[in-house]
Amino acid sequence: MKTPHIFLVFFTLVLLTSCGTSSELSSTWNNETVSTPKKYKKLAVLAVGPNERYRSMFEMILTQELLNDSIKANVGTSIFPLANSVLRLTKEMTDSSEIAMVKQGIEAKVKSKDVDALLFVTVINIDKKLVYKTESYLDVDPVDYESHNKLNSPDYYKTSTYGGYYSTASVELRQKGYYEEESTYFIEARLYDTDSGKLIWVGQTKTVGASDLNIDAEIEKICVIVAKQLVKVDKVIQ
Repeated sequence: MKTPHIFLVFFTLVLLTSCGTSSELSSTWNNETVSTPKKYKKLAVLAVGPNERYRSMFEMILTQELLNDSIKANVGTSIFPLANSVLRLTKEMTDSSEIAMVKQGIEAKVKSKDVDALLFVTVINIDKKLVYKTESYLDVDPVDYESHNKLNSPDYYKTSTYGGYYSTASVELRQKGYYEEESTYFIEARLYDTDSGKLIWVGQTKTVGASDLNIDAEIEKICVIVAKQLVKVDKVIQ
């Protein structure tokens, strides 16, 4: 019977003390001139950043979360396939007149597509630091374990006393420590009303401990947080 081995694995996992990844809303801002939620006919979700895969995930997942709340949302790059290229080009420009021309071109393109709201999502900061972590594990003496594993002998349990068992059981809780680089990502979402050109809402999230192993799950969490705050908590859109 291998039940003790199963319990050993279970307790070892439970005793791990290293911190996991967490995503949470850190701050929001609402335009004071907007007092009632607005019903947009065509909202485009645009993720800004160099990683195409992550941009696509943000746009598709956040769009779906908004659609689930009956918001008429659209994946931004399906409407504006060259959006990120234009944004990168604008950042490299230094001539104010050229920047103004590009801005006018963007606004004209948005209106031509009948988009009345734009929801931008981007990473605004990444904070990296070394943190010391510890994890605990059970150290079981295999000799002692075998001496107690006598399930085929009915008389073994009849003669067992708690004093004798406690004095011979050998299980120790040990700890080991190590340094690990921990990244904290700050994501910002901005909602613009394209008719007025006004910034309507800003929401920022904080993700601690994200890595390549769990980033997909955290992107989904962030999208859920942003959609919920925008629609159900702050009630900016409907």
